[in-house]
Amino acid sequence: MHPELTKLILQRKPKSDLLAYLKKTNGWKDLTELLYAEDHDLAWRSTWLLNQLSPYDLKKFHLNVEALIHQAQDRGHSQQRECFKLLEKLVIPEDCLSLYFDWAEQVWMDISLQSSVRISALRALERVTIIYPDLKGELEALSSQELLEPLSPGIRKQAQKIFQSLAKL
Repeated sequence: MHPELTKLILQRKPKSDLLAYLKKTNGWKDLTELLYAEDHDLAWRSTWLLNQLSPYDLKKFHLNVEALIHQAQDRGHSQQRECFKLLEKLVIPEDCLSLYFDWAEQVWMDISLQSSVRISALRALERVTIIYPDLKGELEALSSQELLEPLSPGIRKQAQKIFQSLAKL
């Protein structure tokens, strides 16, 4: 597929080296193909690197949002967090919003996950709720103490601000 780029990523080269390689070879398009790799580490690190691009730069790659969500659902917390970050920069097609919301809700409700993954999921829920204010009640129902308490203190404050902002919708 892209043997040199794949090798560099799997060797866990420093981020600065990988970014320099991508800029030198203009390997961003190759990187977008590695997002969907069966190798979990390769897919995760490819997503992590692609997150360095702006929404404007990402737009030209026409990433498959549905495939990204389905893949992230089956992966570990690092891949999920990076996928949420990447999706924040993309336009979510109308026909994928339900899938996006349901996945984010599932992640938010899993108190065994890291706080950083859960807050990324909550931001996704907020994003969809802004588009569809009718979901406000459903999202407010997810503000229970048992979901907030396991979060780290700083992330708990972020979550509380998100829930408070719902009152303005």
